[in-house]
Amino acid sequence: MADRRELAGALDRLEAIHAEIAAITARTDEGRKRELVEKRRALAMQLGTVAALADGAIMATRDAELVLAYRARLSNLRSKMAMHQADWPAVRLGEGGEAFRASARRMREANRDFIAWMRAALDGL
Repeated sequence: MADRRELAGALDRLEAIHAEIAAITARTDEGRKRELVEKRRALAMQLGTVAALADGAIMATRDAELVLAYRARLSNLRSKMAMHQADWPAVRLGEGGEAFRASARRMREANRDFIAWMRAALDGL
């Protein structure tokens, strides 16, 4: 039970960091680039925390389909995150116009989908 609460809290924090990143990208001040780097680092660390907690919880089910679905969703999120950050480093914040917004939207959707799936999986554990 404590593990489930810890994982739920970690998912909440992942969601909050993503919201903080979205708020930073909407700003126009120069400090936003430095803050974006910091928040991206926090996002990566928090995703690692979620993955570590989820690995234990999901592997413990011994449900092969659930394990494969989890790994596929986590891999998809990590890939989209890596591509977005490679295409749009913080120094380019504000340069991309619609291309940046479309990439950021795909990243937010992938994050929302992963979190929603994880919460549903957590409810089923």
